[in-house]
Amino acid sequence: MLEAIEQRHANERAYQEAINDWQRAAVNPEAHPRWMQFYANALRDALRKANSRRRETVEALTHGDWRALVYRELQADNWYEIPETPSPAALVETQDEGGIEAVARPLVFSTNGNDSHLEMDE
Repeated sequence: MLEAIEQRHANERAYQEAINDWQRAAVNPEAHPRWMQFYANALRDALRKANSRRRETVEALTHGDWRALVYRELQADNWYEIPETPSPAALVETQDEGGIEAVARPLVFSTNGNDSHLEMDE
């Protein structure tokens, strides 16, 4: 009976340690050493599911093709970042003597009472 109690106690302790490890990992999953591999596999599975009607094409993809597709999806996640370099110019039509001319004016960040927004630099 004592052996059964010891075994049950050891099992409970191992279970609590495993739960604590899982909770620490779940707080910041991106810190896991194999995070990118897991994320890439999830993206590949999602691409397969989204393209299930093109089964022959999906099956013909090489590892290099999958890497390129997953990389493209990862870059799509970064579609908006505050630019470190000057923002692209906006084309504005102005009227001069010869007709309409497109003039590039840079866009700049400014703040209003609510938030930041882009506006043309005058």
